[in-house]
Amino acid sequence: MKRAHIIITTAIMASVIGTFFVTNVATGLGAITGNAVASGSLQLESAQAVVGAFLFALVSLAALVVVARVGANSVEEMSQGSGTPTMKAAIDKAEEAIQRENYPAAYSLYNSIKQQYQGLESFEKLQYYARIIEVHRQLAKQATITEANRLTDKYVSGAITAQEFEKLRQLLISQ
Repeated sequence: MKRAHIIITTAIMASVIGTFFVTNVATGLGAITGNAVASGSLQLESAQAVVGAFLFALVSLAALVVVARVGANSVEEMSQGSGTPTMKAAIDKAEEAIQRENYPAAYSLYNSIKQQYQGLESFEKLQYYARIIEVHRQLAKQATITEANRLTDKYVSGAITAQEFEKLRQLLISQ
């Protein structure tokens, strides 16, 4: 829904700018032909009004076409252009990183996914929810394994504290 608001706002701004442009062009024509208008040429005033209306229509049409094309393309590219992949692309990349066991990249992508998720509409959230939860589950499982390995290494070396030993015991029971 926010994307539609951006496009509508841009279209309104383009129409307002077009109106000012046509007004300036129309008054500019009056200045160029000021002697003819001052002499009371009714035909010139009519022609000026027709030209102004025609230019306004052309500018408005061009603005709407540009806004429609740019809006459709740019809204999708805005997040990609900022270095942040779209939600679908980020989830795909996170899943691929997990499969390749590239967990630092997957964690980074997951953080990006969480931020983007907050800005989505409800129907968009429903579309991605199951996949995001699965990425989260796999990353949480890997974090547990990593922590258990770290604590196990401390246990083997004899440098584990009682609190860390209890945490290791809880991690092993939960698996």
